[in-house]
Amino acid sequence: MIFKYLLLVIIFLILSGCAHETNYPNFSSKSNQYASPSGKILHSEGNIIKYGTPDLEQHAMDCKLSPNGKILAVEGRFYLVLVDTKTNKIIRQINLKNSFLSKKYSGNMYSGIIFSNDGKHIYWTTSLGDILEATLTKNDVKVK
Repeated sequence: MIFKYLLLVIIFLILSGCAHETNYPNFSSKSNQYASPSGKILHSEGNIIKYGTPDLEQHAMDCKLSPNGKILAVEGRFYLVLVDTKTNKIIRQINLKNSFLSKKYSGNMYSGIIFSNDGKHIYWTTSLGDILEATLTKNDVKVK
C-alpha cells in the first residue's frame, strides 16, 4: 500500500515539474543576447548574420571553413550560404527549397558539409544518403 502512494507521489512530482510557466528575459537584438526555449541565455560573441527567407524555418545545421579560411559555408535546412570571413558578408546563397532538388529532397535534412582540398567544391549529405555538390564558380548544385 505504501508503495502505491509512493508511486503516486513520484508521478505527481514528475508531472508538476513538467508544467510550469517561465518568464523569459526580453533582450534587445542589438545586445546579441537571446533567451532560448529552455530558458538559457544565448550570447553571440561576434556579429549575427541573417540569411534565408523569413517564412521558412531558419537555423544553421552545420558549417565548415574553407581550406584557405576565406569562406565559411553554412548549411541550413533550405539554404547553403557562403560567407566572406573578412567582411562577414554573404557572397552566395544557394536556395535548395526552390531548386530541382526540392522535388526529391523536400523536407529533407542535410548534414556533413565539407570543402574539397582545393576549396572549389562543397559536398554535403542528405538524410536519404545522397551526396550533393556545389561548385563555387558556378551557380549549380548536383547529386554525386
